[in-house]
Amino acid sequence: MTNARHHPQNCPSAALESAMKAQVPAEHVPLPTAHFRRRAWLEFQRAIDPLAPPKPLRQHEH
Repeated sequence: MTNARHHPQNCPSAALESAMKAQVPAEHVPLPTAHFRRRAWLEFQRAIDPLAPPKPLRQHEH
């Protein structure tokens, strides 16, 4: 019995490796979502200084 959530094909790094091996053109790679960007920014801020209040995320310009 295999849990689909832990299947290697559902792992983000496996998807990235698969895309890199297939040499997917840049225009076919999805852009990061606002939720991903905010979460990554907060994680980055915590890594730099865990006790400081996080700086606001820069607004994405079109």
